[in-house]
Amino acid sequence: MGGFQRKKIFYTDFISLNAKWYPNKPAIVFGEDRLMWGEFNRRINRVANSLIKAGIKKGDNVAILSDNCREYPEIMLGIVKAGAAIIPLSTMLQPDVITLELEDMKPKAIFVGSSYLHCFEAYKERSNEIPLKNYILIDGKAEGHGRYEEFLNMASDEEPHIGLSYDDTYNIMLSSGTTGTPKGVVHTHYSRLFTALTLGLEFRIHNESVTIITTPFYTSGTPLVSLPTLLVCGTVVIMPKFDTKNFLELVQREKGTHTFMVPTQFIRIMAHPEFSNYDTSSMEVMLCAAAPLMRSTKLE
Repeated sequence: MGGFQRKKIFYTDFISLNAKWYPNKPAIVFGEDRLMWGEFNRRINRVANSLIKAGIKKGDNVAILSDNCREYPEIMLGIVKAGAAIIPLSTMLQPDVITLELEDMKPKAIFVGSSYLHCFEAYKERSNEIPLKNYILIDGKAEGHGRYEEFLNMASDEEPHIGLSYDDTYNIMLSSGTTGTPKGVVHTHYSRLFTALTLGLEFRIHNESVTIITTPFYTSGTPLVSLPTLLVCGTVVIMPKFDTKNFLELVQREKGTHTFMVPTQFIRIMAHPEFSNYDTSSMEVMLCAAAPLMRSTKLE
């Protein structure tokens, strides 16, 4: 017993084990696309190994600027499997604010949706920290920039086996409230793992949970339900943008069990003229935050 060493387990270990035990179970649903756990983890590993091949080292920052898409979760998890920290950028910010954030965070690579490529022009002129090939286009194409699927094909889908520590940075959420310059809120691997464990217990998220993602991945609210769901090998259904009818359709079609929304979303859903026509009986927990939810709305 004296020589027994307890092995530390990390959030990404759960992802790898889920893929091993449930390779043909849906992990990600985006529109008509269904990504099974086995393929999901293989793509995560390709992201990680391709980042390492592109020169990303443990402790580096890697940014994402994109609308919600099927690739967003695999990019985030690939970044942390590579030992880097996720820097999710808000799509609601002006290019000059994004430039300030990039100058502060100094990412070594950026995954970007083609609609937001223009947000980096000023930063490219002021800094040469990121080679063009490390601006990786999630969709579309642009001269000199890497394309996502080609980037994935740079490396294998084997586990990268980067030595992680609980004190390593998992992500830095950029927040400034409604005023002031953005400030980085650091979450470590330890804090993200225990966020997933404790909130998963509190919200009764389980192996058969189907969580509908209605809010952007760059926000602080989305991980409250996405992290626990992926930890326990549930299914995450991603909405590209929130739409009341589409939400009701997804809950009915996918038998949604969990979601996170802000009060306005709840109010709009219940005000939809076809609300009573949809079967929402599968829902188990609906989390609300960011602003107070009126008692009258709760009672409805």
